[in-house]
Amino acid sequence: MNDVLLTPIRLNELETLIENSVRKIFIENNGHDLDHDLAKTESDLVGIKKASELLGLALPTLYALTSSRRIPHSRKGKKLYFSKTELTEWVKSGKRKTVSEIEMEAENFTSKKK
Repeated sequence: MNDVLLTPIRLNELETLIENSVRKIFIENNGHDLDHDLAKTESDLVGIKKASELLGLALPTLYALTSSRRIPHSRKGKKLYFSKTELTEWVKSGKRKTVSEIEMEAENFTSKKK
């Protein structure tokens, strides 16, 4: 406790010091900037019309998928928001395997049984 220093500091100066410290730790631990990540997250969000265009689905279909909670989305008030990243993952999760992929899995399974 020998290094304790009491000095008056303005609130905005304290906020800046804390923000800079958090930013420095974040960059050291993750290798990138917080502002860049926030901007990326914000640009990842789209409304229902853009989501409809991205997925090639009609608006009523998209509304039905959201009301049945079968597609990832967020709601803020009356507005619906979609993450392009989550939509991509949602589409990929419904991927059907090709015949060659199924045959390869069958070969791997039977070779492990021997």
